[in-house]
Amino acid sequence: MRRKRHQQGSLKVANRRYIAQFWDNGHRRNKTLGKLSESSKSEALDKLEEILRTIKSKQAANLKEISFGDFVSQIYFPFYCRMWKSDSTVGSNLDRIRHHLISEFGGRSALSLEPNCRISWTEKRQVGSLLAQWTT
Repeated sequence: MRRKRHQQGSLKVANRRYIAQFWDNGHRRNKTLGKLSESSKSEALDKLEEILRTIKSKQAANLKEISFGDFVSQIYFPFYCRMWKSDSTVGSNLDRIRHHLISEFGGRSALSLEPNCRISWTEKRQVGSLLAQWTT
């Protein structure tokens, strides 16, 4: 399951009541938090935070480990292929990503790729290309 974007929710006032507005399971939800005369804005914001905390914990429980190769093929490619206008751009970008990244990181968990791992891989690629230039 794809990770949902971060949400803050919003707090509005209607008919002298605090109303929380947030997204839950792809639907916009509204919940009355209390009357203006009975609670303060900070109390209403605390209630909204509690609602959002429960929603975020449910989403985190549904988040599963996905391999880097699956992430690229199921999420990244469908999104970016719509943005790349010419067919030659799509073809060359798909080929580059498959050849260089998926061949190296395809089976690893997408969540396990750390900046140090990417830096060492980049340095290894640069050293390999320099050695190839010196030997020819």
